Amino acid sequence: MPIRVVGGYLSPYVRKVLACLEYKGLAYEIDPIVAFYGDERFGSLSPLRRVPVLVDDRVTLADSTVICEYLEDRYPTPALHPEDVVDRARARWLEEYADSRMGDVFVWGLFDAIACFLRNAAFARYKVDPLRWPRTATFVDRVLALDCLARLQPYEAPMLRTPIPAQREALVAAGAPVSADTLAGAMPRRGVPRGG
Repeated sequence: MPIRVVGGYLSPYVRKVLACLEYKGLAYEIDPIVAFYGDERFGSLSPLRRVPVLVDDRVTLADSTVICEYLEDRYPTPALHPEDVVDRARARWLEEYADSRMGDVFVWGLFDAIACFLRNAAFARYKVDPLRWPRTATFVDRVLALDCLARLQPYEAPMLRTPIPAQREALVAAGAPVSADTLAGAMPRRGVPRGG
């Protein structure tokens, strides 16, 4: 059974998992549903009705951090985190900060892992001011140039330009590794609201 990811390319949480898979060179297929558009089968895989969901031959998981930790444990090379314990702890802190604080501000604050949120900011043509924050601007440019993120970019534009019902076909036309079947529903359904 191939690794299957449920969720669309524009979700920073899905993108984090896809970047992990790309970085590790793991083959996968994607069911590019939009958050909250899943059918009843999706609800059984993700009780909170959130993406991403990973399904493989051993487990079904529904949280980007847990998914990436699982992939790191199951496929340890190449390593996602630094070898040094202090550097690894710092990397985990940055990931948590991106998921929680940046997610609350950039996703939930506007709509109802650090690299993935910065990619979404790039869609809006946001740039870090290099005169004001030179180190941050350099870091952002370096992250956005990573091969594992660059390989996902051809699939982001079709999702931005295409109405939801036609996105699956647009991704197939763009060459995305789209799954043969889908857990998508016709209409969005409420998930469990985030706490504030």
